[in-house]
Amino acid sequence: MGARVLALDPRHLQILLDVARTGSFSAAAKLRNVSQPAISVAVSQLERQFGTLLLERNRRGVTLTAAGSIVARRAEAIEQQIVAAEAEVRLSGAGIDGPLVIGGTPGALASLIPGAVRLLSRPGKALSLRIVEASDPDLNEMLRTARIDFALTSVGLEQPPADLEEVEIERDGFEVVVAPDHPLMDADVELRELGKEPWVLPSVGGPYRRQVDALFFASQMQIPSNLVRCDSLATTKEIVRLSRYITVFPRKVVIGELAGGTLRSIPLRGAPISRSIGVRRLVRAIASPVASAFIDAMRAAAIKSEEQA
Repeated sequence: MGARVLALDPRHLQILLDVARTGSFSAAAKLRNVSQPAISVAVSQLERQFGTLLLERNRRGVTLTAAGSIVARRAEAIEQQIVAAEAEVRLSGAGIDGPLVIGGTPGALASLIPGAVRLLSRPGKALSLRIVEASDPDLNEMLRTARIDFALTSVGLEQPPADLEEVEIERDGFEVVVAPDHPLMDADVELRELGKEPWVLPSVGGPYRRQVDALFFASQMQIPSNLVRCDSLATTKEIVRLSRYITVFPRKVVIGELAGGTLRSIPLRGAPISRSIGVRRLVRAIASPVASAFIDAMRAAAIKSEEQA
């Protein structure tokens, strides 16, 4: 026997979102320019179809139940897909690929985006691309509500949630990064030789910090006490460039600065840790042509970079 399909009215799903976002039936009615009873009827019909309460009234107004949160999240994904479809039709008529919205953590974005954009940039082709920087938990929620097409982040650190999957694009080793005139020599070093140096490292939490912690643990070294905690890649690079502070970065994160001579890297001797970065997306998600092309371009750019290394 096939799965039961609910004959849901998309307008009722939108009304549920309106009530959840405004916090009241009356505010949702005003937003929709309809009567408040019409809003109540739409929500009641949804609740009958799902067989459970989706909203509950309290002193603060109206809030979603646990079941209501599930339905609202799916409704928001449908809403985003419709918006994307309208934009894709409009852009297609103008000869533009997109829209493509990519979320990611700072290091993964810096490593994977530029090479793919370079490969896709050619005369006569236009691309509508938006890049969103966010934390891993926020990226997961953005995927579930279709606010991004896919996420770029560290992969393989732990099992992803059941509704998400990860695909590796590139692996990159860590190196010590210093200012060009830093007294540290260019020869490779062991991490534990640098315990008394001033450091800049990311704050606790996040995939990059977990990789850094693994690197220090493998080197049998405590996190330095002379430490600036900073989550901004740009700020970390500037601190290192203008001072005697040092940090560890995957090489691809600073490849531009290394090529330009504004930073210098020193390979880590015996460092067993590298990072793996790639795509996180919804399981069974159907990628748009522009999303598939961008993922292919990232793979091609990663292969080309490895060949040139």
